[in-house]
Amino acid sequence: PRVAAVVDASASACVTRRSTSRTASTSALGAAQTAAGARAVRGGWITQRRTPTVREPHRATPERQDALGGQDFIYSQRSGVEEELFKGSVLGVDADVATGEHRESGLRTFSNVGDGFYVPERFMQRVAVHVAKNILNDSGGIPVPTPLILGIWGGKGCGKTFNVELACKAMGLTPIVTSAGELEDRVAGEPGALLRRRYLRAARYTRETGKLCCLIINDLDAGIGKFKDDLGTVNSQITHGTLMNICDNPTMVSEGTVWRSDFKNKNARVPIIVTGNDFSKLYAPLTRDGRMDLWYWTPSTAEMVDMLHALVKDDGLKKSCCETLVAAFPNQPLDFFGATRARVYDEAIREMIFNVGLADLNDALVGEEKQRVTLDTVDISLDALLRCGRELAQEQQNVNDIQLAREYMRWQEPEELANAQAVERSRQDRPPPTMEIDVETQQLLDDARAKMLQASERAAAEAPPAPVEEEEPEIEALPWRVENIGEAQRLYESGVRVLDVRPVKDFNRETLKGALSTPAAVRTGGLSDAVDTPDIEAMLAAIAADKKFADKSSPIVVFHGAEDSAAYHVDALHALSKVFDDVIEVDGGLPFYLKHFTPSGKRRPRYVGYGSENEETFWTASN
Repeated sequence: PRVAAVVDASASACVTRRSTSRTASTSALGAAQTAAGARAVRGGWITQRRTPTVREPHRATPERQDALGGQDFIYSQRSGVEEELFKGSVLGVDADVATGEHRESGLRTFSNVGDGFYVPERFMQRVAVHVAKNILNDSGGIPVPTPLILGIWGGKGCGKTFNVELACKAMGLTPIVTSAGELEDRVAGEPGALLRRRYLRAARYTRETGKLCCLIINDLDAGIGKFKDDLGTVNSQITHGTLMNICDNPTMVSEGTVWRSDFKNKNARVPIIVTGNDFSKLYAPLTRDGRMDLWYWTPSTAEMVDMLHALVKDDGLKKSCCETLVAAFPNQPLDFFGATRARVYDEAIREMIFNVGLADLNDALVGEEKQRVTLDTVDISLDALLRCGRELAQEQQNVNDIQLAREYMRWQEPEELANAQAVERSRQDRPPPTMEIDVETQQLLDDARAKMLQASERAAAEAPPAPVEEEEPEIEALPWRVENIGEAQRLYESGVRVLDVRPVKDFNRETLKGALSTPAAVRTGGLSDAVDTPDIEAMLAAIAADKKFADKSSPIVVFHGAEDSAAYHVDALHALSKVFDDVIEVDGGLPFYLKHFTPSGKRRPRYVGYGSENEETFWTASN
């Protein structure tokens, strides 16, 4: 034990980290030797006076200028070493690659939306009721069918999208937002697959975190709507079909190439909220009752005043000023007043540019921090808002009144276009002109026709006889059915009797669970010189003697060895068809079936091969 103590003390005194400096290594070794040299002699045995050693964490000294602080490696991302490249904001823990700040997760938290905005009560109630109703329907709280989609539509700029975001933030709901531009892609089917992936992502988020989540699609009619002279695309059709399928089966949404058809692994139900301007441009079956809950949103004057007051209350404007502003522009949407408030800043910005100068504008805006110029406080008054509002309203009216396209393309006027169409119709209705032929020309035409007729008759007489095509014999219909492995699996799961006509050795080696051995051949020889001798009579005798086959009217499923049993399985099927009323052959036999199902009847994973195909479909470290 004393010798072990000495060894243990020497090992504990070793320093695990290396130093790039030879002097530092020598000092560390000397310190270890000095600690091991503190010994006392007792009874002739050398022992070490064990003194506790306190290890201080390594800290880089300010005088060290090397990149790693005197170490060959970094112990951890937070070890205290002052190093900017691999530990700071460039490539270290503070970089966006490590923190994940710029990674696309699809989830929106609306942290960029400030507080203090007003959401109309009926808008908030409509969104909250739709979300709660779908969640309750998923948990069995309500037994009535619930539309999965809430369709909020209305005029431009009335606050549909922004109010949906504010409502979600107020409810603590984390949505996945999809824009209309994502509903078209150069790859056919990708927008539909994108919606399925995002719907399932929201479903997983709800089950894994226990937080509300929904799917928001903005400007749906702009993405997949059918407008005048618009032929549509395959992606718009697939997107319509995808949304309808999700509405019909909200808890069985498939992803990728595997189509979910069982009820064992359901996903959570995720409410969907879509916005748009005119849902009459959508495919009518998508907007029918039961799939989409349509709601026309147009804010009242009081709601408009409350939303506007929440927007400008920090500017010192009272609610009465907002009422005056709304009354001055009664037909304008909410975004008009937001643009009016932004236009008030134009005068202050022009003054700032005049003071700085165009030559120094770059440094004043995006130059160094000390050279940048900030905007002075802008006084936003009711008079300024009214003046800017009248300017914006006048610009809107100019767009409607001064239509330069009518001047540039006058031929596209409705009246001129109607006149051109009438001229074209009269030209088409005009009878074709008649051509008079004189006697000499007519005689030449008749002679030419006669010569052509004679040449055709001469060519037909000199031509060899046409080969007689022999009629192909009609293929005799098989007295049994041939089904694929999918139908065979369904019959197997329903309890239909399964026969294996391969030799007994193959049956004992591997077969389907519950299958009955009725060998139609006898195998002799070993593995290298095996010979299968057909014996249909023995098979029929075994079936006649077995009481399990007393019922001849029930269907039976027959598995054979495919190519290995080509010499006898057709004769076996003919013989079985004379005994049983309904014989079903599995296409490809048992070898093909076992590529997709296990002997116990369970489907194999899509990426796992069977037998020799493992080397091709299942990648391991060896291949």
